[in-house]
Amino acid sequence: MEKMHGYPNIHKFRTIHLLESDMNFVLRYIWGRQFMRHNEQNNAWHSNQYGSKKGIQGQSATLNKVLTLDIVRYYTEPAAIVDNDAKACYDRMIHVVLSYALIRLGLPKALTRFMCKWLEQATYYIKTSKGISKFKYGSCIESYLYGTGQGTGWPPPNWGAIIDLISTVMEQNTPGMKLTHPNRRFYSDRSFDAFVDDVNGGLTSDGLYTFHPSPTCAVPLLQTIYDQIQINVQYYSRLLFTSGGKLALDKCGINILEFGWKLGKRKMINTADKYDDIQLDQTF
Repeated sequence: MEKMHGYPNIHKFRTIHLLESDMNFVLRYIWGRQFMRHNEQNNAWHSNQYGSKKGIQGQSATLNKVLTLDIVRYYTEPAAIVDNDAKACYDRMIHVVLSYALIRLGLPKALTRFMCKWLEQATYYIKTSKGISKFKYGSCIESYLYGTGQGTGWPPPNWGAIIDLISTVMEQNTPGMKLTHPNRRFYSDRSFDAFVDDVNGGLTSDGLYTFHPSPTCAVPLLQTIYDQIQINVQYYSRLLFTSGGKLALDKCGINILEFGWKLGKRKMINTADKYDDIQLDQTF
């Protein structure tokens, strides 16, 4: 399928996998229903994922972003907001890493062995409007195929296991968006909100101070946020790389939010010329 209608670029096609109906039923039943239900009942899925989950609306992630920006503007405290998008997340997962992520959430090892063996031995044909190709392709030592494909019953829960692990590690090792009620009794503290692989994260001053309660040097707050958000994004990129993924940099961006006084009021000021673009190392 063309990702952009009318622009049939070879690197801009989305491949949909067609399987035997009974095979796809097994994948949908075990991965899509039983495994997902197990994690929902045991509250195992990370709460920041708003895609591919029952009873969760994708627009809630967008609402979170709007509310976050409203609160930041209300408090007029410096912050950074990040939009990250992974490149073909379903097609890049490393099977062994994925197996550990699935076992961590309770999938039996026998099923992960079945998954790896099936993906290793599967052969593929290309089907277009012209028919089915005579030639086939598959994994080999020289060119191993990763990912679990799109259009079948297991990519959403498989990616869910990967992003759940990334979310947990991010929250343990990086400061995030902490938004506190004026009475200081209620707060939201999270690294990012995700709809499948579209991730909206950020860093607030409260999140920074909670993670680093005693700064070691008197660096201006906004400069500290700018430095830390670079660390956060680089760390997320490396976690993604470890799973087989990669950021689509042409669809990623960072907004540095700073406020200054103008006519006796706090106003958002332009930071475009104040800070350089963030440079990422996309290897590990």
